[in-house]
Amino acid sequence: RSKYSATDGKDIGVDLVALNAAMNAAAPPPPPPPPAPVVSAPYTGTAIALPGRIEAENYDKGGEGVAYHDTTAGNDRATYRTDDVDIRATSDSSGTYNVKSVRASEWLAYTVNISAAGSYAFDFRIASSGTGGTVRLTVDGTDVSGPIALPDTGGWTVWQTVRRSGVALPAGT
Repeated sequence: RSKYSATDGKDIGVDLVALNAAMNAAAPPPPPPPPAPVVSAPYTGTAIALPGRIEAENYDKGGEGVAYHDTTAGNDRATYRTDDVDIRATSDSSGTYNVKSVRASEWLAYTVNISAAGSYAFDFRIASSGTGGTVRLTVDGTDVSGPIALPDTGGWTVWQTVRRSGVALPAGT
């Protein structure tokens, strides 16, 4: 007959000494809290005021998958910022830097503060050698512009402005 048996004499299969030790032991510490989610933040520390100018190279801070998505590793010119977005000094008179070598599926995020809901126009300064591409403007993941075709401008230093009018934007950040 087992030392630990039920009143009917059957072994109940419990080591009561081990069970008692386990019940009297200190509780294990709780697991650490999950890390805070990474969120994007304005590059300059302040949301870009719209209407106004958005400099492409001043996309948000936050890293890959948060503030941008880039399909190639490293900033190939090591210019202006140290993440994976390719930036170079611009030859265009409209700014100091430009984002270069943008590929399909890549994106940049910007925190903006829109002063009033309304219909806005966006001007894109572009230079392209070869077949152009397509861009879209999104607000909180919703496409607000539809596809915007970008032409071959005739070279990496041949600049054109492409305008998209009638983009409806809500007020706020």
